[in-house]
Amino acid sequence: MWSRLYRTFSHTKVEQPRAVFRRVLRLAAPYRTRLFAAAACMLLLALTTSAYAYVVGPLLRFIYAGGGSPSGFGAVGRWLGDWLATDPGNMAVLLSVMVVGLAIVKGLASYGELSLMGAVGQNTIHDIRRNLMDRVLSLAPDQLLADERGDLASRFMIDVALMEGVVTWGVTALVRDLLQAAALLTLAIYLDPVLGLLAIAILPVTSWIIVAISRRTRRTQRGAQDALGALASRVEETAGGLSVIRHHGAEATQAARFAAANRGAREEQLRAIRIRAFASPLMELLGAAALAGTLWYAQSRVSSGEISPERFVSFFTAIFLLYGPVKSLGSVANLLQSGLAGADRVFRLLDRVPTRIREGVDEPPPLARSLSLQGVKFRRGDNVVLDGLDLEIRAGERFALVGRSGAGKTTTAQILSRLLDADEGTILWDGELIERYAGAGVRRQISVVPQDSFLFHDTVRANITLGAAPGKLGVEEAARLAGLEPLFARLEKGIDTDVGEGGGRLSGGERQRICIARALYHGGSLLLLDEAVSSLDATAEAEVAAALDRAAQGRTTLIIAHRLSSVRRADRIAVLDGGRIVETGTFDELLARGGPFVDIFRDQLVREAPASPVAGDQP
Repeated sequence: MWSRLYRTFSHTKVEQPRAVFRRVLRLAAPYRTRLFAAAACMLLLALTTSAYAYVVGPLLRFIYAGGGSPSGFGAVGRWLGDWLATDPGNMAVLLSVMVVGLAIVKGLASYGELSLMGAVGQNTIHDIRRNLMDRVLSLAPDQLLADERGDLASRFMIDVALMEGVVTWGVTALVRDLLQAAALLTLAIYLDPVLGLLAIAILPVTSWIIVAISRRTRRTQRGAQDALGALASRVEETAGGLSVIRHHGAEATQAARFAAANRGAREEQLRAIRIRAFASPLMELLGAAALAGTLWYAQSRVSSGEISPERFVSFFTAIFLLYGPVKSLGSVANLLQSGLAGADRVFRLLDRVPTRIREGVDEPPPLARSLSLQGVKFRRGDNVVLDGLDLEIRAGERFALVGRSGAGKTTTAQILSRLLDADEGTILWDGELIERYAGAGVRRQISVVPQDSFLFHDTVRANITLGAAPGKLGVEEAARLAGLEPLFARLEKGIDTDVGEGGGRLSGGERQRICIARALYHGGSLLLLDEAVSSLDATAEAEVAAALDRAAQGRTTLIIAHRLSSVRRADRIAVLDGGRIVETGTFDELLARGGPFVDIFRDQLVREAPASPVAGDQP
């Protein structure tokens, strides 16, 4: 029976959560000293509760019998009886001392249990959130595409809070209720074995009902948590795309999408609530039926003298008190299943295996000769992204890699930055296999200015100095070279002004110049410009381009772009198509050939020089 009850509270799969339950408990293992102390408090609480039941019958008999030895207490009772007989007022003293003493012990035990388990729960949840963040930070950027940002936040906050309920309240209530039930059942069997075994007969039925309800609760709660994650994701999407929504008049459409997600979350939550609400009255009905049946049978035993009145009163008190923890087990099951549903979602993220790269421990030197890729292949599932890529970037040159959307440009940049590992092929850093070097060390040699000028909700200074130790330039010098002095002049606190969430207080060009200052500050021998000006207007692009020119001085520069203006001044340009380099040359050479390069930039060429025929065009 108890093994079935345990199976209800415990697996990683939704059908059998034993492994999930064990993992949650293992997370609390570092705090085992507090756990054992809390368990001792729970045991003391259970013994105190049973003591209440034990003394009720003999004391009531003593009161109503008008004195005499309280025989139910044995030798101690006879001694107490003699002491009580000396003065009727001693009974009031005894009752007061017993009631207050038991209340003090019970109160201290309850305080110890709750405070200790609360500390265990908070420390465990702190560790879980830390582990979650460590896992997120260890993933490659494309590994989080499947997790929308809102749902990720839901796992950190809602699901982890539900896990706290398992550790702080669920396990506490489960152990406490089981200990109290065991202590009271032991007392009941001691007082009258026949009636005690009769009272126990209801437990298999109760256990079966708890198991059945818990299975249903687990499924519905899992659906409810997924629905809340989808709702949080919709909110995040709306906030992030607010300008697009307003510009295109899509408020009604987005409101309808949110309303659908909101209704789905409500229905899933209501379904879970109904199932949880059903458990409590059902357990109460079962307990009342068991109590009534026991009383009905006990009456005949008392009448026949098979059990003394005082022992029956103590027995009845024990069974009545037993009714509370047995009923509570149904609520505990619901609480645990809600927490395990959240734990399952948390563990699915924790169990995600980070993309591993082949790496050594050496620190790479600054790039002095060349960075080359030879026969590099990379697949995502069945999709071949890079198919035998050959590429050489010479130290000190401005090299541009162009191609249509989906050609593999960003994947190439991630492989060079050691965020991804090629399936096949060789990458050489100054003639040495790049696998010899630590991935973090390679990234320290590569300063990146990304397309998405992401800023953290912090000061300009903090966004520039982000991460590793600085290079040769100080933060103010890096900011000056990036053209940020006009920005500082208008900001109230200059470089120490908070940029707002996502840099929302700044323009796109200002955010991009901060990213350029970051790249300058961190140094590195290779500057990677990943669509660095693609989202800017012409004026902002010109300002940022001047800052990029300053940042590129004395460095090898790799430009990934689809704007013609970004590649005009490159020393060499390579065209990526179908996962291979199909064309290489200077801007003028590629323009004269009229090949794939011209096909990619044909519309831009026509806009920039409408009166001049584009090489390769037919009149």
